Amino acid sequence: MYGLLENNLQTFRLILVSLTLCMFSQCVSPAMSDECREFFSRPLGEHGRIISSYPLQKQLRIYRCALDRRPPERSLAIYIADGGEQAIPVLMEKLETEKDELSQYGIIDILEVMSEKGTLRDKPDIVDRIRQVVAKMKLHTFREMSEESLKEIEKNSHD
Repeated sequence: MYGLLENNLQTFRLILVSLTLCMFSQCVSPAMSDECREFFSRPLGEHGRIISSYPLQKQLRIYRCALDRRPPERSLAIYIADGGEQAIPVLMEKLETEKDELSQYGIIDILEVMSEKGTLRDKPDIVDRIRQVVAKMKLHTFREMSEESLKEIEKNSHD
């Protein structure tokens, strides 16, 4: 129950930050790529099955678009996390080279789900690398949300 409440709080913060940034920058919703538009035109009930059939890089592009939606479709992280251990090198490389902090948070969210599934158990080097990325985040809200995910990852990696 607490986890659900915490996830809802993270989603609320994500929406609040996005709206605040939008107000100050007078932005409009970012143009959605054809790839994302095609994916999100499918019925919601099919999203998990469809994203599971994509290569990891395409899953990450779709997930980034999902974070821009209102409300964000964070549940896709569950399907991406199913990639298991073989996905870790790609996720970590992307996490460490990505400049967009919302994208970084999204990857950390996926890694948190992986930790809940036991994929990151006894991988202190991965947890340390995540910690280093979180420490460099500049935007308070994304950093705070990532720190909360990191705490869960740390807890789950020792269970």
